[in-house]
Amino acid sequence: MTILNEEFAAVRSQLPAPYEIGTSSVYAPGPPDDPEDPVFPYVVVQARDRSNTPMAQDIRRWVSELRPEIFIVSGIAGGIQRAREGDAASFKGLGPGDIAIANYIHYGAYAKYVPSGRLQRYFPIDHPAADLVEHCQAVDREPDEWMARIGVDRPGAGHPQVEVGEFVALEGVASDPSHQAQREYVHHFDNAIAIDMESMGVGRALHDLRDTVHYNPRWACVRGISDAVRALAPETQEEPAAAEAAEHSNNAERQQWKPYAAEVAAAFTRQLVARILSEPRQGRSADPDFPSWELS
Repeated sequence: MTILNEEFAAVRSQLPAPYEIGTSSVYAPGPPDDPEDPVFPYVVVQARDRSNTPMAQDIRRWVSELRPEIFIVSGIAGGIQRAREGDAASFKGLGPGDIAIANYIHYGAYAKYVPSGRLQRYFPIDHPAADLVEHCQAVDREPDEWMARIGVDRPGAGHPQVEVGEFVALEGVASDPSHQAQREYVHHFDNAIAIDMESMGVGRALHDLRDTVHYNPRWACVRGISDAVRALAPETQEEPAAAEAAEHSNNAERQQWKPYAAEVAAAFTRQLVARILSEPRQGRSADPDFPSWELS
């Protein structure tokens, strides 16, 4: 699953999917062997819009039409960077060109504000499946395989670093280090590694859509980091001109790194899909078996 045009193009480059299933805007590697009982090793789709609500609506549509066993989000996100202790000018955390793998989703936009501060609120969602996170970790242990498939020049020095951790799902782009809400997200979710705008929608929809004992959809989230999300300390004051300059710098960084971030996420996702498809799955009552596939 992708959201932005750059993400969709990158994934279709890594996972060839020239065959459109009818007029569904769902793309597969080729027509099914049995049109009466179509089975596809994978499909590539693009969400109709950004943010959590459109993504949840699309998940419901795809489940109704396709009944996928596994959903994988491949795209970009902001990497959370926090000041190092004793050195406010130095930051640690994922940077542009790195990869974040989600293992837990916080919905940062759901909260109650009281005079004493911000109180987080919760509702049930599905978090990324533990076995798929383990697959991601296994892919990371063989970096040469997926890094060799990166077809976009890296804007800066270095190589992609991969980290598994918590995500914060928001309803807007976090690009102003001085903004009160961004300060709250970064400091309140002190163990989170990345911020995106769709993961809560995926988790909420899948939580709602298990309608039989034979259907247990799982999901994973692979995000290439396009920009750093930083926040000033809660007590720090910043002049408006400095805040505006920081936002412009963040936007420029995102535009510079977006193509590469989408590409590294797609290359990693391709290796993840190949690993999952390499093992056949035995059928069960009312649930047919599936063969293994080898990606060329």
